[in-house]
Amino acid sequence: MEDLPSLYEAIASGTLSAADHMHAARRLQGLARDRSRGSVPDKRGAIQVAASLGPTHGLAILLDLAQDADDAVRHAVRDRALEMGEVGLQVLRKMLADPNEAACVTVLGYLLRAVDRSSAVGARRQLRDPRASVRAAAARLLGAVGGPGLLADLRHLEADEDDAVREAVTLAMQQIRGTLPRPPADLWWDATPPKKAESSHPPSAADKPLTLSAARRLTRAPDPATRIAAAESIGALGGLSTLADLQTLCKDPDNRVREAAEHALTQICTRVDRPDLLARFSS
Repeated sequence: MEDLPSLYEAIASGTLSAADHMHAARRLQGLARDRSRGSVPDKRGAIQVAASLGPTHGLAILLDLAQDADDAVRHAVRDRALEMGEVGLQVLRKMLADPNEAACVTVLGYLLRAVDRSSAVGARRQLRDPRASVRAAAARLLGAVGGPGLLADLRHLEADEDDAVREAVTLAMQQIRGTLPRPPADLWWDATPPKKAESSHPPSAADKPLTLSAARRLTRAPDPATRIAAAESIGALGGLSTLADLQTLCKDPDNRVREAAEHALTQICTRVDRPDLLARFSS
């Protein structure tokens, strides 16, 4: 059996990637959870390991540390959440009330960039924050994601003592009422991929857009690239009924297929707000 503590320390230091050791993912997850209850250096190492493990095995640890008492720990969690893209929004929502004013405003700003409608409840609470910059940032976010039911909350701030808050509230109310357009999403994880080099070979099944029914059939394809494409399509198009297909791919002999399947599982469970299903279907 490999030396788990040494493997853990190598991943925590960034020397190794957990992606190459997913056979030990559950044991690494358990060790990271234990270390996340230790000192600040222990927690920072646990954050690195959790991020390296990916959402299926690492997300819960990041969520646990998102409200840690130490500024540096929370900062590290936020950085890893941003690297996780859409899945990381769950972590950012938990950091909406960060005690550090600059960090709180930063989180609200990222949720505004994502036009994250699921953050409206948390942003509504932040309208009562004693810090003016936080109230203003919360109002800006609600202008992008809020509905008419929030107008009453915003009206309470129309006479706020801070100019920036009043300006943000006025803008938000106009956006909610439809007299001004809402901002478009600016997804930092959605960069345009580089164009593929042209090839004289005909496209394979992995190169073509797949329907959901086709993707489910192709989870049993002999070619790993096709199984990866199938997992990606199921993640984009599927629902709870497709989790069993992805569960099979999570046990695929090819590490790249397993990673694609775990990412797809996370996409679906996040989309339907059932993170509790991740551990069951990735086991």
